Amino acid sequence: MSRGAIVMVLLSVSVLCGITAYAAGSSAGGAVVTGGQVVPLYGDSGCISVQCSRSCIYNNYTWLCATTAVFERSDHQMRGLPLRVTAIADCVVYTLGTPTCYKSKSATGSGQVTAYATCYVPTIFAGVGLNGGECLCEEL
Repeated sequence: MSRGAIVMVLLSVSVLCGITAYAAGSSAGGAVVTGGQVVPLYGDSGCISVQCSRSCIYNNYTWLCATTAVFERSDHQMRGLPLRVTAIADCVVYTLGTPTCYKSKSATGSGQVTAYATCYVPTIFAGVGLNGGECLCEEL
């Protein structure tokens, strides 16, 4: 067997082992999905993002910008662990003057926690509204 063929076999085996380890959850932040539910492999799943949605809606001369952040954290027995979730609405409307709005809201709890942030941009001309907000989680 040539040196190139040996290198290809070794490379293929290492890639296969890496994919198998990832699928088993060993590199997936300490959690795996079993039966549609996230189950921690160790004592703490860490922050797991369930939802992060951002929107900008124009209605009656006002842009409504909203961000929803949902995270969960649990131990290996699926008991909720404490966390702080922050939703940030950070909007810019491309029209005359380029008005903006910014709002940040946090929520603290255990298990699954949801935070909402909304801000408004009044404008006569519709323009284009973009929400560059964020969803953040902190383990407590």
